[in-house]
Amino acid sequence: MIKEFFRAFRYAFFGFIFCLRNERNFRIHLVAFFYVIIFAFLYKMPEEKFILLLIFLTLVLASEMLNTAIEELVNIVKPGYDHLARVAKDVAAGAVLVCSLSAAAAALVLFRDIKKWLEILKFFTGNPLLLVLLVLSILLSLIFIFIGPRETRAVLHNLKKQTGAGKK
Repeated sequence: MIKEFFRAFRYAFFGFIFCLRNERNFRIHLVAFFYVIIFAFLYKMPEEKFILLLIFLTLVLASEMLNTAIEELVNIVKPGYDHLARVAKDVAAGAVLVCSLSAAAAALVLFRDIKKWLEILKFFTGNPLLLVLLVLSILLSLIFIFIGPRETRAVLHNLKKQTGAGKK
């Protein structure tokens, strides 16, 4: 019984990793999730609002994973083009869009205090090292999103070799 319990988590983890490795849109949402959470802390968002934000963000990730599952299942059942298969995929993608737009609307309401945004901007502009780290993290996030996790490792390794970083 305990073995089956942990096996279920293992399968769930594999599903998450599949989306991470193969779905660019999942990586986009995951990176957005990461930055929104960081900025929620910098924004000093109250706990109850943070929980609400977390629910919306999780809904987006979960809907993206369900979309991937539906797309993969449809590809198995109907490998070639089929109008109804296309409709199923489009509706699943539409569900992700609805969740994403709802999360964006909620974020606009939850992050509406301009004074707090100016404080965060001042925080980063007043700390050049943190500003550089933020820009580097954004660049790495873009590489992660558009190249993917496997290829990102190779890109970073090649950069390291070209710059001579890591040599003793």
